[in-house]
Amino acid sequence: MSILPQQSLKLLPFQLGLWLDRPRHAPCPVDSELGDGDAFGPFEVLHVPGHSPGHLAFWWGERRFLIAGDGIATWPGLCAGWKAFNLNHAQHKVSLGRLAALDAAVVGVGHGDPITMGAADSVHELAETFH
Repeated sequence: MSILPQQSLKLLPFQLGLWLDRPRHAPCPVDSELGDGDAFGPFEVLHVPGHSPGHLAFWWGERRFLIAGDGIATWPGLCAGWKAFNLNHAQHKVSLGRLAALDAAVVGVGHGDPITMGAADSVHELAETFH
């Protein structure tokens, strides 16, 4: 692992923290577990590992609204999550393909502004170019 940022210099503080193994996050208590295909309100739960082993996304099919979490970011620019923070790139590539297949009209992301224009094309491009 390198201390040098792998994308934008704006990510340097995050990369430095990762390199120093800081901060350590204490696990939060879980009220109830959600799994792939479960319903959560109007959302379908999608297990999309890669960013982390248990990473989830949420799909509201009726509205074509996807909450991708940290699997997709728009800050500091549109990307398939921050490379240094995706733990399993092979799984993440598969998960991006699954998210792209939804053809979302709007995508909420973990870091940055939502994608409200050309969302389906943006996610398809990310899935096709991710390596």
